[in-house]
Amino acid sequence: MKYNLHLQLHVHSTRSFDSDVSIKEAIIYFEKNLGENEIGVLGITDHNILPFSMKEALKYCTNKVIVIPGIQWRLFKTVKDVLTKLCTRREILTLGDHDDLGEYIKNKLSLRIKKNGEISDNLTEDQMLNYLNSSKDKILIVPHPKHFIIEYYGKKEVVALKKKLEYKNIEIPFFVEEKTGYDPLPRILYSYKSKYLTTGGSDAHEIISLFKTSSFFSVVTKLEISLEDFEYIKTVGHKKDINLYKNAVSHLFNLLITQNKNIKINKYYIRSNLHFFRSLIKWAKRRFEDFPHHFFH
Repeated sequence: MKYNLHLQLHVHSTRSFDSDVSIKEAIIYFEKNLGENEIGVLGITDHNILPFSMKEALKYCTNKVIVIPGIQWRLFKTVKDVLTKLCTRREILTLGDHDDLGEYIKNKLSLRIKKNGEISDNLTEDQMLNYLNSSKDKILIVPHPKHFIIEYYGKKEVVALKKKLEYKNIEIPFFVEEKTGYDPLPRILYSYKSKYLTTGGSDAHEIISLFKTSSFFSVVTKLEISLEDFEYIKTVGHKKDINLYKNAVSHLFNLLITQNKNIKINKYYIRSNLHFFRSLIKWAKRRFEDFPHHFFH
C-alpha cells in the first residue's frame, strides 16, 4: 500500500490582494479531494503579508491537512533590473516559523505592518536574507523562476542567490520550483532539477487550482512516504500539540530534502475551456483592478 504527501506549498488566500479563497475553504476542498492514504500539506504564502503564527497554523490543521505558514516576499528591484534583465518582479517564498517576523520588521527595519498584515514596503534581497540569518526553522523556495523572456529570478540570479546564502553562512534549505501553475510555458529551455532541490507549486489563487481538475496550468506535487512517517504526521491533527506540530513540520522539511529525487511533479494544461476562461478573467481582474500599484510591485 502506498502513502503519499500531497504538497501544495505555494497557495494564496484572501489575505492576498489577488485571491478569492479563504484558508478554511482551501482546507475543506483539499481534504475532500485527498485519497484515503494521502496527507495534504498546505503552505499559505500570501504576497508580502505577515504569516500567521505557528499556534494559529496548528488550529487550522486537520486529520488530513497540515497547514504551514509562509510568505511570498516582494523584493525591491531596480529600473536596471526591469530594462536589462526583463525582470518584472523579484519574489521569494519562505515557509515555516515566522513568529518573530513582526517584531523584526518594526524594530530592525522600522517598517509598518498594515491592518491587513501587509508589510508597508518591499524589502531588499539583503534585508530579507539578514532576517533569515537571524531566524530558523524555515525553507526557502524560488517561485516560478524565469526560463523564457520575462519573469522573476532567472538562472543567473538563482545561482547568485545561492552563493550569497553560502557567503553569509545562512543555513536554510534552498529549493527551486521546477513547475508552477499560472505558467503557460513548459520549461524546455532550462531545467533546475539536476542543479538544486526542487519542488512544484500550484500558485493557487482559485480553489480549483489546488488539484488537477483545474484547467489553468495546475501543478500537482506528491511524495511517497513510509507508513511510519504517514502515521507520525497524521497525529498532528489528532493531538493538537504545538511541540508535536513544530517537530512534524521540521520532519516534513527534512523529507523534502532527503527524498527530493522521489518527489513527483505533474503539470496539467488546459482541461476545460469553460474553466480556463473563468480563470483567465479572474487573473486579469486581479492584475489590473488596482493598476498600477500591484502590477509593477
